[in-house]
Amino acid sequence: EAGELYSKKLAKFVGKRLKSEWAASIWTSTLQRTILTATPIIGFPKIQWRALDEINAGVCDGMAYAEIKKNMPEEYEYIGTEILME
Repeated sequence: EAGELYSKKLAKFVGKRLKSEWAASIWTSTLQRTILTATPIIGFPKIQWRALDEINAGVCDGMAYAEIKKNMPEEYEYIGTEILME
């Protein structure tokens, strides 16, 4: 319910904010929840882009960097090097 309410409010906001734009697009990830959130937005093409999908955080999913640093210092040190390898 909260997600549906949010998507409706987002659609109103985008409609007001971009009503004078003639060349705007709505970009989402390929995840179903982001596609559904953008569904009520009308008047603009919607583009799904896999690069916007979430990164799989594995066992660290939902943790703040400070929590990872405190509880998993070796994994925290690896985060920076993994990003640089890509």
